[in-house]
Amino acid sequence: GALGPRDHQHQQQEKGDQERRKGAGGGASEEGGEPRQGEGMPREDGKGGEADQNKGSAAYKHAEAPLSAGKGLRCCIHCKLLKTEDQFYAVGCENCGFLNMRGDEQKVLDCTTHAFEGMIAAIHPTDSWAMKWLRSGRNKLPGCYAMQCSERLPEHIQQSLEDSNINIRG
Repeated sequence: GALGPRDHQHQQQEKGDQERRKGAGGGASEEGGEPRQGEGMPREDGKGGEADQNKGSAAYKHAEAPLSAGKGLRCCIHCKLLKTEDQFYAVGCENCGFLNMRGDEQKVLDCTTHAFEGMIAAIHPTDSWAMKWLRSGRNKLPGCYAMQCSERLPEHIQQSLEDSNINIRG
């Protein structure tokens, strides 16, 4: 139907609001909304933890927080990031893009474990005394981490990374 003067004015106001949201940026998507679950947020400095070392990996501001606690929680064996199995499958590990867990259920099971102790949430991992004490803060994104994980990556994964000239020690 035809638009009355009030309807036209309302549409113009909405259009102006959308343009202001787009111009403001701040991590919002093109539609002006928040990023969807699992998309991560680009870091302000354009760098993204250890994942930044890999061509083609997205840069993040922080790692995705675990959606649940308890038995469903898994720990990335390499960096100790904690998330659910579904989150590792959907997004991978934001610190360890070179493990290529995203969308690969077997890699998620090989590169993560239920066998970890403790949990620490780090907002500024590089400045955190707790992360330094755990020797875990270097090149990590803000997120939830296990305090201890004694498992190692499976030999076939270590060999594959070595064959690709990816150094995971240190």
